[in-house]
Amino acid sequence: MADHIQINDISPRIQYTADGSQTAFTYPFPIFEDADIEVYVDEALKVLSTDYTVSGAGTDNGGSVTFLTAPTADASVTLIRNLTVERTSDFQESGEFRAKVINDELDRLVAMLQELEAAIARALRISDTDTADALVLPDTATRANQYLAFDASGNPIVAADATGYAASTFMATVLDDIDAAAARTTLGAEAADPDILKADASDSLTAGMLGASHDLGNLNAATTLSIADGNIQHATMTGAFTLTAPDDTDEGYIELELGIDATGGYALTLSGFNEIAGSFDNTANAVNLLRVSKLNTNTYLEIAQAA
Repeated sequence: MADHIQINDISPRIQYTADGSQTAFTYPFPIFEDADIEVYVDEALKVLSTDYTVSGAGTDNGGSVTFLTAPTADASVTLIRNLTVERTSDFQESGEFRAKVINDELDRLVAMLQELEAAIARALRISDTDTADALVLPDTATRANQYLAFDASGNPIVAADATGYAASTFMATVLDDIDAAAARTTLGAEAADPDILKADASDSLTAGMLGASHDLGNLNAATTLSIADGNIQHATMTGAFTLTAPDDTDEGYIELELGIDATGGYALTLSGFNEIAGSFDNTANAVNLLRVSKLNTNTYLEIAQAA
């Protein structure tokens, strides 16, 4: 049986999604000491003995990391072997050359190479078939506060605006705008309007509407309704008169509360309405609600009495 760790072809990194109750997480790669493994919960590096304990150090098939408190549900738990790159042995000239010592040293070297291989695999790199030999970044002063981009030959460059990196012809006109107002102009968009109702905020629709009732006063002579006076109107009928449909250019509606004075009995003549529904109550102190709707060139009237 081997008296040293067997380093197999295995990644020195494994990741789990916590369920809120699990505390023990296995790692399949070998480590030499408890401190050789780094433990992350999401992006937070945890502390050995304070946050977790380790078992299985020095064995071929890894072991487990046990948290003192279970990571929260859906947290990402990442276990990574991270050895310190250093020589741990020194072979003396004409000294004893023991197999275990050299095997341990070679095991550590292979483990370090595995970590390097895993790090390279997760890095941004060019493909094996790319003709470029190297991608050297511009110096610190040149690239400070700039975008990383690539020129027509695929070499790294820095760019301060849309002319320095790939973008469609249209998007280039947006990317070079200096502020939001300029971008909205390019996109043909309007600025935010507090009177526009949104699903994520409460608001009151006021555009095009008047909240207060418009007083038409006492009506006893020919009167033409006007949508421009507001959607809610009221008046008192004090004599016979003709009520004419609104002649506003725009479409709209009016709700007119028309009360009868204490005398009552007056005649109401309706003019200009395409359709009329309901009956008018002209008795003393009666109250009628006249709903007027203008759609296209047609005007409709519905008459109801207040309870």
